[in-house]
Amino acid sequence: MLRVRFDSLDDELLGIIEQLLALPSEELSRLILKLSRNYWLSFSDSSAIF
Repeated sequence: MLRVRFDSLDDELLGIIEQLLALPSEELSRLILKLSRNYWLSFSDSSAIF
């Protein structure tokens, strides 16, 4: 779903995949569709998505 939303998965996005997979699938789908790439990457240095 991230690949469809952002056209590709670069190293920065790949770096947060593990955190994203910990979310319930419905929540993850909703967030992927709603939030920007910059939002997702703002968590790459953090230990939690929220």
